[in-house]
Formats: sequence, C-alpha cells, structure tokens
Amino acid sequence: MKNILKILVLLCITGSVFGQFEEAKGKKMREKLMTVKIWEMSERLDLSDEQAIKLFPIMRKQKAAIDSLKGEVENSFKKIRELVDSKANEKKISAAIEDYKNAKIMINETEIEYINKISEVLTPQKVAKYLIFEREFRRKMMDIIKQRRIENQKKQRRQNQ
Repeated sequence: MKNILKILVLLCITGSVFGQFEEAKGKKMREKLMTVKIWEMSERLDLSDEQAIKLFPIMRKQKAAIDSLKGEVENSFKKIRELVDSKANEKKISAAIEDYKNAKIMINETEIEYINKISEVLTPQKVAKYLIFEREFRRKMMDIIKQRRIENQKKQRRQNQ
C-alpha cells in the first residue's frame, strides 16, 4: 500500500507541474478530483500494488472514452435544439435523435466494457465495492458542488446589497 501512496503522490506532483502550464482551471480541478478519487478508492477497496498498477490506466482510458462520448451526446443535443428552433423537417430531426440515442448507447456499452475489464483485475467483492464507491463518490461530489453554488449565490446577494 505504501507504494500506491508513492505513486499517487508522484501523480499529484506531476499533475500539479503540468497544471501550472495549463490555462484551463477546470482541467486542473478534474485532475485533482481524479487524484482524490484514486486515493479514496485505493483505501476503500484495499487495493494491492499489483491491482492498483493494472486498474488505474484502465480507469483513465475509460474516463477519456466516456468524456468523448458525453461530448458527442452534448453535440447531438445542441443539434436537436438547433433543428427544432429552426423548424427543420422531420427527417433531419429524426436523424439527429438517432445520433443522440447512438451516443447514449455507446456510453452504456463503454461502461459495461469497463466493468468487464476491471473484473479481470479485481475480485467480485472488490468490483462490487468499486461500484458502490463510484456511486457514493459521485453523490458526494454533486453535494459539494450544490453546496458551493448555494454559498456563491449567498455571497453574490450580500455583495449586491
């Protein structure tokens, strides 16, 4: 486990160094979030060094694939909105809807493929713990984001008074 911590610290330092050269604040935050997620997941799943070394590249690859597909979903949705707003014909709208559905299907297929890949690395017990961890972590992050928005709104109201 100590080796995992060394790897995580190295990843964190490397991410920070590269982050200094990035202009996108959002990307830095996502990298930090991923580091925290890996750290917490390693603790909760009690990963061996071997499991961690195999699992983390799979996670990063899956995240990149999902992010790309979510971009496709978003683009498809924008296209649908544009077509509806411009009162396009039914054929064009139907084609845009099909693109949207296909991107959503690809996300689900990618997630299933990911579970299959991590099942090659982890025991069924750890896969189950991972799935639970993933959902709880996502909820926790959404709660934090929601709380920050509320705090920012309160702060803006005080500034405007």
